[in-house]
Amino acid sequence: MKEELKEGISNYLKRFNKYSKEEYIDLEYKRVNKDKSKNAELFKKKLAEQKLCCYFCNTDIRDIQSLIKNNLIYPRKRGKYGYSGMHFEIEHLNADKTNNAESNIVLACYYCNNDKSNTIEPEIFKKFFGKQKSISFKDLIEEKNIKSEVLYWHYL
Repeated sequence: MKEELKEGISNYLKRFNKYSKEEYIDLEYKRVNKDKSKNAELFKKKLAEQKLCCYFCNTDIRDIQSLIKNNLIYPRKRGKYGYSGMHFEIEHLNADKTNNAESNIVLACYYCNNDKSNTIEPEIFKKFFGKQKSISFKDLIEEKNIKSEVLYWHYL
């Protein structure tokens, strides 16, 4: 990875602080609510329903954040200042992005959402690819002896 990209990621990650589960959920609500076109209430509800785990790989967001913070996986540069990876993304189960019915919305980690795209049916991705991604994340955490986080990282 290019040094300038590593430096940008490092600077971005320095902005994050640790929060309790309740604080994290409130901050996520505020983050999503910045974009009034997204349903922040539904996002908050899905966080609780999914127990702060990705719909596809069932990985806890704290584990994904730990992998990023330990430079084992990298966030993706978005725009001038942002990165994807430290937060869940809203995923429409069917490709119709205008269908915001609760039954069509799930929360996915960036890595599953990016890999799935619209090329694989959601349940096939979850059953086969998500399952393998979960195993890979867990194996990486174990191999690198990364301790499970109690708190959540967030930057608003």
